[in-house]
Amino acid sequence: MATYSDESIESAQAMSSEPEPQLVDDDDVTIYRDTDAPGEPFSVLFDIRDHGRFARSTPVGGVRPFSRVVASMTELSASSVPILGAADLRVYNVVPTEGRVTVRGEAFIASDINIRVMLFIQT
Repeated sequence: MATYSDESIESAQAMSSEPEPQLVDDDDVTIYRDTDAPGEPFSVLFDIRDHGRFARSTPVGGVRPFSRVVASMTELSASSVPILGAADLRVYNVVPTEGRVTVRGEAFIASDINIRVMLFIQT
């Protein structure tokens, strides 16, 4: 098994051209909970406008580093209706941390489009 020193990891991270996560405004986040019982699954939706590689971080109460989080994305029409548009969308990473979820993704298109990020969470 390969081992890496802290120095080599920090060097690789410094050379990375990945975008820093942008915070999602709390007003743009919709949380759907069927119940407030601890451990019950719930959904979170937020809309962004972007293209290329991006990262977004949103506050989600009750999330911990070992919460189970699944993400998906869809392109939205101008009236915020999900569509199968011209862009290919990919989710690369989903990172739950204390009270927050960060998603890294990519929209394969040359200009900004409206994107809905959907999270399914079980704490």
